[in-house]
Amino acid sequence: MNALAFLCAGIASWFVPNAPYSNGDWCAMNVAPPGTRVLIVNADNRREATCTILGSGPFVSGRVLDVAPSVAKRLGFYSAGLAHVRVYRVIHVRAHRTNVKLWSHP
Repeated sequence: MNALAFLCAGIASWFVPNAPYSNGDWCAMNVAPPGTRVLIVNADNRREATCTILGSGPFVSGRVLDVAPSVAKRLGFYSAGLAHVRVYRVIHVRAHRTNVKLWSHP
């Protein structure tokens, strides 16, 4: 089971296609450490994509996130170049079995 924790909101852009690591489900941001899984939601069209933070970035003022071109395509902003996004950290939560009876039929 996964839970989500809000990280930030702002403007996202995508990597140059021939840059290292531009292929795949990668993104770059300064809010969470490399290796963190994030869910990105395009605020304009509500399309979603999950990716892994590769490193720090973006290096353009006013942007919160850079994504790989494939992620930009899934989010629907590849041709526009920029999008308003909300970013959530994906947290894996272990489900524990309990012997507690929460409800019983009368």
